[in-house]
Amino acid sequence: MKRTLRFVPSLLLVAACSSPSPATPDGGGVVENDAGADAPVVSKCAPATGPAIEHHSTIQADETWGPGLHVMTFGVAIRKNATLTIAPCAVVRVKKDYELSVGSGNVGDGGKLVAEGRADEPIVFEAADADPWADILVMSQGSAKLAYVTLRGGGGNYARRGASLHLFGDQYAPMQALASVDHVTVENSGKYGVYLESRGAFSPDSHDLVIRGTNGMPMSVSAPASQSIPSGSYSGNKIDAIRLSGGGYDDYHEDGVIHDRGVPYMVGGDGNFGELSVVGGPAGPATLTIEAGVKLEFPKSDRNSGLWVDRSTGDRPAGGILKVLGTAEKPVTFTSSEATPRPGDWVGIVFGAIPNAANKIDHARVEYAGGDTGTRGFSCGTPGSDDVISNEAGIAILGQPTSAFVTNSVIANSAKNGIERAWLGTTIDFMATNTFENIAFCKQTANRTPNVACPTPPVCDR
Repeated sequence: MKRTLRFVPSLLLVAACSSPSPATPDGGGVVENDAGADAPVVSKCAPATGPAIEHHSTIQADETWGPGLHVMTFGVAIRKNATLTIAPCAVVRVKKDYELSVGSGNVGDGGKLVAEGRADEPIVFEAADADPWADILVMSQGSAKLAYVTLRGGGGNYARRGASLHLFGDQYAPMQALASVDHVTVENSGKYGVYLESRGAFSPDSHDLVIRGTNGMPMSVSAPASQSIPSGSYSGNKIDAIRLSGGGYDDYHEDGVIHDRGVPYMVGGDGNFGELSVVGGPAGPATLTIEAGVKLEFPKSDRNSGLWVDRSTGDRPAGGILKVLGTAEKPVTFTSSEATPRPGDWVGIVFGAIPNAANKIDHARVEYAGGDTGTRGFSCGTPGSDDVISNEAGIAILGQPTSAFVTNSVIANSAKNGIERAWLGTTIDFMATNTFENIAFCKQTANRTPNVACPTPPVCDR
């Protein structure tokens, strides 16, 4: 059974303002186009005034909320594979701490939200009073399609991580594209604007997402979902950085990409481990590609803050591949997230097992690393160190590489070494194209070679 709830106001053409501004709370006014980059578009929506249509129950059959004013006086859930369609020029006001949830985590109990406004006929979700509402939650069996939508004043007490839009996937399944966004703005959210959890992600066609005015960061993202972060604008928040959570289910078991979205990525924090691990899975090795211009910040931590390309050691092919594709103009930066960074704040980049020949680090800067890796005795040692046999560096390689895959890069401010050549096998030189600045001990250590004893005391390139 399909129900249509429709409030039809007369159209009111609003004169264009001299400068662009976001949609007004009642849906009228001037809206920005293309994430604020293009000329303003005049809204054709009439001011959304009462009487408002109230919503307070679960939706189990297809339903449409027409243009005009709506108010959610209780939480609304879309279930039983129903679709809720919200028309252009609709303004949905939500009471304190209530949520619009889409689908569930149970197979067969899905739901769909379709809110497709237009540049001149936007859709607005906002608080019904002075208190924040919760969020739009899309579960693993749900989906959402949002276009020219503003989510304003959400992320209240009952929103997960204080986010206005929460995509909550199935952590045991491959990546799930739960929502498509097109010219969507999230503003004045509680702690985050968007939270991508447990392999919940945006669809590949998503673009022009704007997050501004949050009381924290624009996004908190499960690391494997980072590749789904759309183009857009993520500045104008209390902290202009995207938080990545890694470790465990948030390891890279599949291929992933970290795009340059104009703000740094902060790894860990807020209860998450400060690590990224590329470990592969049943389908084979996983490749993490980091694009030019990306900046990754790691917190100060003992053994748990760094980037691992396969966590294990041993005489077997690594399950992870790392491709760092910086350029001279836009290098990729790996650094500390501390307000006052110091050498050894974080571990660095560690390659376990036998590195894949496809690994590539080009035009990168690795700084303030060299913290404790928890590995010892893999190289010929670090002369002058208080722990000669420990294996710490900006980049540590624990298995025999096929080539000097680190090129045109800078390793700076390491608490121990620049490159730790911690393998048994053929010697490969990493000095030719790389620069080493303020390295405490060795620019590169000496690797062990078969049937040849390491010198005593150890030697290295300084």
